[in-house]
Amino acid sequence: MTSNKDYFSDLNLNPAGLLQEEIDIINDWYANYTKFDRNVHLFDAEEIEIYTEHIKFIKEEYENLSFYDDILLFSADEDSNCVGIMTKGAMRGWIFFISEDFWTKPVFRTLKAFYEKVKSKEITDVSAFGVQSPDFLNKHRTELELATDNKVFDDLLQKIHHTENKHDRYLFVETLITIAPPDKLSELTEFLFSEDYWHIRQILEAFAFYNHQTDNELLYKLGKKKPEFRKQLKKMGIQPQRKFLFWEKW
Repeated sequence: MTSNKDYFSDLNLNPAGLLQEEIDIINDWYANYTKFDRNVHLFDAEEIEIYTEHIKFIKEEYENLSFYDDILLFSADEDSNCVGIMTKGAMRGWIFFISEDFWTKPVFRTLKAFYEKVKSKEITDVSAFGVQSPDFLNKHRTELELATDNKVFDDLLQKIHHTENKHDRYLFVETLITIAPPDKLSELTEFLFSEDYWHIRQILEAFAFYNHQTDNELLYKLGKKKPEFRKQLKKMGIQPQRKFLFWEKW
């Protein structure tokens, strides 16, 4: 997959951290699809400037946020959500969806997988809110994928426990929950009683998806303390202490 058009040169964008295969994919996209051919498109020159300034603003607004330091933004949808590729570390090459409201989530392991979904129009927006990753919420990961995910999980857990920036911590936890391998799910229980509704909801969804054998007493305590999760917990087999018609006691 090669093209004579050079996206990075034409738009004065530094491709540092990208593999040649990834550069070729973006050049193919640039050569074959205009901004108006797909709902999800490559940045034009104006968008590069707008999103660069937006991320700069977010970093300053959220107390020197570091999470986006190694993410190269390159694509957006019609609702101002954008896409970035990680350029360093164990997550290098992963594709992150970033919503306008700061919600951020890894969705694909490779640019190639993402591009194929864009070409086929299976992806029409890149909002991170509520999206389920086909690559990470997956019962059939390869040995290499599991090894990578276990390393990333351990690295993220260390960052969560040591970062002083609460906003970085939030994004680390979101990524941790998203990529958690099945044998690491028990380590997510420390976040079950957090104050974040969506993190708790996603942890329960992961437990249910992988049929993870969690301490029922712990989940019962969650239902007792947080009524908003009782419906979800009942689907997982956790029942109230007493029940009569429409009355329940947890």
